[in-house]
Amino acid sequence: REHFGKPVSLNDLGMTSGPAFAAIHAQRSLFAQTAALTGAYFTYTGGARPEHLQAAQVSVEWFDALGAKPLLGRVFTKEEDQPNANRVAVLSHSTWAKLFASDPSVLNRKIELNLNYYTVIGVMKPGIEWLGKADLWVPLALSSADTAPQENFHEYLFVLGKLQPDVSQARANAWLRLFSTRVLASGVPGAKEIAPLGWYISSKPLVSAVFGDIRTPMLLLLATVVIVLLIASSNIAGLILARNAMRAHELAMQTALGATRGRLLRRVAAESILLSGLGTVTGIILAYSGMKILLKLAPGKELPPGLYAWLDVYTLAFALGMAAVAGVLFGILPAWQASGVSALGTLNTGGRAVASRQQMRSALVMLEAALALVLVVGAGTLFRSLIQLERVQPGFEARGVMTASVSFPPSRYSNPERQIAFGRAVLEQLPRDSALASDMPFSGDTNSGAFEIRGRSSSGAPPAHSDVRFVSPGYFETLHISLKRGRLFSAYDRIGTEGVAIIDENMARQFWPGEDPIGKQLRPAGSSSWQTIVGVVGHILQDNLALDSGRGTLYYALFQLPSTFPVIAIETRGSPDAIRAAVTSADTAESIFDIEALDKRVAGSLGPRRFVDRKS
Repeated sequence: REHFGKPVSLNDLGMTSGPAFAAIHAQRSLFAQTAALTGAYFTYTGGARPEHLQAAQVSVEWFDALGAKPLLGRVFTKEEDQPNANRVAVLSHSTWAKLFASDPSVLNRKIELNLNYYTVIGVMKPGIEWLGKADLWVPLALSSADTAPQENFHEYLFVLGKLQPDVSQARANAWLRLFSTRVLASGVPGAKEIAPLGWYISSKPLVSAVFGDIRTPMLLLLATVVIVLLIASSNIAGLILARNAMRAHELAMQTALGATRGRLLRRVAAESILLSGLGTVTGIILAYSGMKILLKLAPGKELPPGLYAWLDVYTLAFALGMAAVAGVLFGILPAWQASGVSALGTLNTGGRAVASRQQMRSALVMLEAALALVLVVGAGTLFRSLIQLERVQPGFEARGVMTASVSFPPSRYSNPERQIAFGRAVLEQLPRDSALASDMPFSGDTNSGAFEIRGRSSSGAPPAHSDVRFVSPGYFETLHISLKRGRLFSAYDRIGTEGVAIIDENMARQFWPGEDPIGKQLRPAGSSSWQTIVGVVGHILQDNLALDSGRGTLYYALFQLPSTFPVIAIETRGSPDAIRAAVTSADTAESIFDIEALDKRVAGSLGPRRFVDRKS
């Protein structure tokens, strides 16, 4: 809350191109501020050993749009958000503490990132780095080439727009739709191919974009809390009824001595409300301590980034309001029933409970049983679904596989041959069951791309799409992905040889139903070279045991078509120390990060469900 001001006015425009961002930025009548971000990877070489840092390249209005203020120093100026003038950096609070021991004198210090020197101009307050997962920020510095018309469909910028106070989201989206239509009609490169896909730019509130996936679980949790509250309240109401039954003779005597029903009602209701108030105070104390314990029980990756839990004034107001409602509703009924007893009837029967009181208590018991049954059935259903999901086979063998990543600084690895040489040098130092890939399963970094099938007309039809991975020889063997037909990549599939590709079963069924795809050719979008399909492998789950997109996967030979991605994943049956030694041997300035066993990544996809089931 303290970092984002009024989040309702901050809109997420999704992934956008440089030219589109420039056009949106110019619309000051709609957007008070616009900002763009793209990820980058830096290696900090000023410490005892190289440290990998995930950076966010942001435009000059990024921090202002978020309402974020630095703890030390300042943020970027317009002059620094220019090509060749962007050698400045703002550190996240965690990076400042980790690498510089929270030293205030870090300001104006030059630090070495990717063998270039950057000047530290600021340190941010904690709590903002989750948006972009940034260890530090550097200026985006778009050039005129980045905003040229031919870049209209190169969508790599995450764009935020802060609406003007008098502008609605519907109005902003109407302009964005009109702008998209004009781009498609302008005849810029790529417009003809992308028009059939229904391309357009739109916006939605940032809060919905970031936390939309957890709305349903949060509503489910709220419903569970309400049911528990009803159970507790009905239980307390039953106890009050029982207590009032024991006091029936006392109340009857007071009535006989002239006490009015209103006086008795206020007395018994006051006791109920006092009991509710004491329970609320106790509950708030338990919630404050229990919340910290609960969050510690949940591994970090099971919580959405940027989601923080704390007891603020709104939470306390809600709790007090619910306590008041529960105290009145479930305290007034027993109070009303107790205040309406017949003094003569009660005294004549020696205080024995009348039938109406028994009926009310029976109704409360039935209500408790019904609500408890709802919770038990819900928890059982969650547990059963979790057990079934844990039995799902992802299509590869994750046990024993260690994964890590290494980034390629553009200044030193812009040459494909150098990337390949580095990859081969790393693999030579690792066990035989080792491989490189553009990304690994269950890493959350699945990439997709369009391609053209040779001999098929694509006029009037959307381009073919699939998930895309660049993998080295040994990838399928390391993960034990089954070969269904043809062959796998080998050391002979390198630059200068015939282009080859491998597809999975889903892709074969989708694009070559009833045919043998071996020998067929396809061409990646934007490429002039054809790739011949040499193998078909089993389909694997890429991101989640609970959900399979059904899309096929297209594999390219990494040493033949070097990955354009800045990060290369390493998968091996070796240890993290073996990976680190192999990378250091290939390049002493490189470091590994995101080290984790593959089976833990697979299990982590069920983290939120397992956490909810454990708590239920």
